[in-house]
Amino acid sequence: FTRVLQRSRIPQSHPRLSFLEIGAGAGQLASELTAWAARRSWAWTFTCLDQSPVACSLNPCAHTVLGDATRLPFPDASFDLAIASQMTHHLPDEGVVRHFREAWRVARRGIVLSDLHRHAFLYGLLLVSTPVLGLSRRMRRDGLLSVRRGFRTGEWHDFAAQAGIPQPRVEIQFGCRIVLSAFRN
Repeated sequence: FTRVLQRSRIPQSHPRLSFLEIGAGAGQLASELTAWAARRSWAWTFTCLDQSPVACSLNPCAHTVLGDATRLPFPDASFDLAIASQMTHHLPDEGVVRHFREAWRVARRGIVLSDLHRHAFLYGLLLVSTPVLGLSRRMRRDGLLSVRRGFRTGEWHDFAAQAGIPQPRVEIQFGCRIVLSAFRN
């Protein structure tokens, strides 16, 4: 996220930014980005949305909202940026399009969405390494299922087009992450 955000030049020109983190879970990403920004004397505020009441109760974010990624409970352009990490693969294809559309709708400046890249190497790596790491059978199955439900760049370009997002950039990072970013002029 930090690499894509820095490349956008938005933080440098707007050191005070409001973020919506979609599918925030326990709030780790918002916490890490807040600390990263603070080291640069930038003031970033986060609203963390998740559909799980348990995740919301565990999230230390000052503004936590229970909600659906495909029907965000916010007016248009409510946040400078909308971000999401590792949650999109839980949605069906039509849900992915709605999620992308909703993120774009509530973001004034842009979006950065990240998930797993569906790739045979990553799947094989997990298949071999998770038993060695001592992960439970359930965690191993979930990890492998997540990779199988991951995405390819062409799919994310198609979803972004269907969602009405102009000129999205879709890239693979570290071989296992797919990242969609789009910024308004």
